[in-house]
Amino acid sequence: MLISPILRLMAPIAPIAWIPIAIVVFGINNFTAMFIVFMGVYFILTIATLAEIERLPPEYHIIAENLGAPTWKRWVFVVFPAVLPGVFGLLRINFIAAWMAVLVAEMIGLRDGLGTIIMMGRNLFNSQLIMFGMLVIGLCGFLIDVVLKTIGKYVFWWRV
Repeated sequence: MLISPILRLMAPIAPIAWIPIAIVVFGINNFTAMFIVFMGVYFILTIATLAEIERLPPEYHIIAENLGAPTWKRWVFVVFPAVLPGVFGLLRINFIAAWMAVLVAEMIGLRDGLGTIIMMGRNLFNSQLIMFGMLVIGLCGFLIDVVLKTIGKYVFWWRV
C-alpha cells in the first residue's frame, strides 16, 4: 500500500515544524492553527487506526463472508464495531497531542486563547500569569479526558 510509507514518513514531523509553511500559505489566522492541529494528529491517528484494523483476527472476515455478508456489510457490522473501541482510545491519546498543537498554534500570533495568555505572561515577565495559563490548560485537558473516558465507558460498554 503506497499510503503507508507516506504516512510513516510524515508522522514524525512535529506540528511546530509546519508553522512556517502554514504562515506562508494561510497567513496568521485561525485556519493556520487548525492546520497545525490537523498535521499534529492526522498521521499518527491514521497509522494507529490502520494498525487496529490489521490486528483484527482474520476469522472475523471469514465468518462474515461465509454467512454471505457483502463487503460493505462486513465493514459496517464486523470491522467497525470491532475496531471502534480501540480507535476511541487512540482518539483520547491523540486529544492530548491536539491540545498541545492548539497551544503551539496559538503562540504564533493569534490574539486569543490559552497559548496567547502564556505568551503574554512571558512578554510581561509575569510568572503567575504563565502558571495560571498552564494550570487552566492542564485542568481543561483533564476534564475533557474524563468526559471522553466516561463517554467511552457507556458507548463501548462491552469493552472493559
